[in-house]
Amino acid sequence: MSDNPVLPLLLIHFGASSPSAGELRGRTRLMKLVFLSQMEAPNAVRELTGSSQPYRFTRYLYGPFSSDLLRDLDYLHSEGLIDQTAVPMDQEGKVVQWQYRLTRSGMEITSRVIGTRASAELGTLVRRYNSSSTQELLKYVYTKYLRREPPPAETLPTGIGE
Repeated sequence: MSDNPVLPLLLIHFGASSPSAGELRGRTRLMKLVFLSQMEAPNAVRELTGSSQPYRFTRYLYGPFSSDLLRDLDYLHSEGLIDQTAVPMDQEGKVVQWQYRLTRSGMEITSRVIGTRASAELGTLVRRYNSSSTQELLKYVYTKYLRREPPPAETLPTGIGE
């Protein structure tokens, strides 16, 4: 677990589809946003967390993956800072899309760093990439950082490429 899990809180805040909806949709998307934050805004990440790379990423099925980030998300949920909901994307419920939303307590924590230079830089980064489809985001990460093509969209489970 990260010593300071404010990074995923802030990215969920900025990644919310709209202020009224207040949620970020997709575990793959959140994973890639954290990865891109560490790669493309390391000074901002360091300012917020004390480390330019608080999460260790490894290659996995859909690009960079961090089990530490998943543990932090579970921790943030158990502490009442985020709600995380698995929404079934198929009739059997085998494929889900995770949705993340800050709770009131999570909003209080992010409000302490909103307005800093670091949060502004990360907000810009999230807005830049969050307008892309998940498939476009995967393609960008694969080609820029993994130097190969992502798996074809038809091999992704329903909901991943959306």
